[in-house]
Amino acid sequence: MSRDITAGVGAILRRRLARLSANPFVQPFCAALLAGFIGGIAVRYDLSSSLRLVAVCPCMILIPGPHILNGALDLVTGRINLGAARLLYAGVIIAAISMGLLIGLALLGVSLPVEEPGRVVPLWQDVIAAGVAVAAYSIFFSTPTAMLPWPIAIGMLAHALHWATLATLGFGAVTAALAACVVVGLILAPVACAGGPRHAAGSWDGGLSSRLSRTARPLQRRAADETPAVARGPLIPLPLRR
Repeated sequence: MSRDITAGVGAILRRRLARLSANPFVQPFCAALLAGFIGGIAVRYDLSSSLRLVAVCPCMILIPGPHILNGALDLVTGRINLGAARLLYAGVIIAAISMGLLIGLALLGVSLPVEEPGRVVPLWQDVIAAGVAVAAYSIFFSTPTAMLPWPIAIGMLAHALHWATLATLGFGAVTAALAACVVVGLILAPVACAGGPRHAAGSWDGGLSSRLSRTARPLQRRAADETPAVARGPLIPLPLRR
């Protein structure tokens, strides 16, 4: 309950800060600072476990996962400058989150455990919790309702495989994560190529991508016109990602 309250208050704080400042690093820093402060209060009054989940869980939603993933894909496809910029941007956001969380905890003299063991839970509870978490992330990223069953089902399957690889096969956390991600890719890639979730995503946007493309082209031309002739090369239209 305390984690939900902390995450909700942090979301409201980020929306308020967005009206006051356009700095992209202020929002995650302040939200993590608030989470650390509330987490410290929860630890002081024995409302949190030794894992400090009240402080840590609200910060997980702040992690810029799409920027990290897109940056890695850009590096793999040879777009070195764009990929490095995305990863650097994500790294600065993660640093802001870490600083805010640690400062918030330090204000009340609380620290994060280094190697605190987690609680052992049954597989069925772990899988259900994974489905709820995937649904929450999907709604947070404005996934259409018709597409929600896909990430929830695949997320629960991947989490079960991750659990089995750790507990049954005895592999490490890195190998378990790799196996789960490979299975997710093998399942969703054919579905996307066949027009499953990708087709559904393309049908609900109402031509938004085409309007964004028409808006972006004049901006690209204006940027090219304002660039010195020595540095200006041929104008190459950049594909817009959804």
